[in-house]
Parts: sequence; C-alpha cells; structure tokens
Amino acid sequence: MESTQPKSVPPCPFTKLYPSQLIRDEAFFRKLAYNQAIDAWKAGEVPIGAVIEYEGQIIGADHNRVESTQDPTAHAEILAITQAARHRGDWRLNGARLFVTKEPCPMCSGATAMARISHVYYAHTDPKMGCL
Repeated sequence: MESTQPKSVPPCPFTKLYPSQLIRDEAFFRKLAYNQAIDAWKAGEVPIGAVIEYEGQIIGADHNRVESTQDPTAHAEILAITQAARHRGDWRLNGARLFVTKEPCPMCSGATAMARISHVYYAHTDPKMGCL
C-alpha cells in the first residue's frame, strides 16, 4: 500500500539573502533567484529559482514546481516566463533578462529563445542537462 504521507524534506542548509533595494544590478537579481531556489528546496522541489527583469523591474519570478503540480514542464524558467508574458501582455520579452540558479535545460532554453529574452545569467553549469 502506498503511503499518502508527504515525503520528508531535509532542512535547508542555506539562508535567504536580502539584497539592497537601492542597487538593482545583476547581483541583486541573482540573489532573488537564489531565494526562489531556497523556497523550492523548502517545498520539496528541485532547488532552482528564476527571476525575469525588465528595465529594473521584476516581471516574473518563480521556482520549480514539478513535484507539487505533477507537471514535468513546471520548471522555474517556464513559470517565470509565463508570469513575465502576462505582466507585459505580450509573449515577446525583448529586452528582458533571465536570472536562474542553474543552466537551463533544453526545454527551458527553447522557451527562453521563443520568448526572445535578451540575456540569460545562470549561477551553475549543468553538464548533464544544460543547453546553453
């Protein structure tokens, strides 16, 4: 008989970062993506976070939700792109920048290209599934 209990999530060994709101540089948006990854870890998800910035404003931010939604496409980048497109009222995200904690997979790289995101910044390479 399969247990209906949620799987045990180990405590997160990392703490969130609180960047200054005054300086919205690349480091600021990277830290916000990192914080999204911590939220993913705490939710029992693969700890990947993404933030999309346009003209200094956050127009999309999320973390992986594959486990909670049972949707294999619910990657942080895809969810953030969807939010950003809704925010802009246009699927073309020209001029936007994506900050993500891990190199995007082929699916997310394709979505990034299709959304016409201008720049992608990632913290860690993924030799197994990375596609940039």
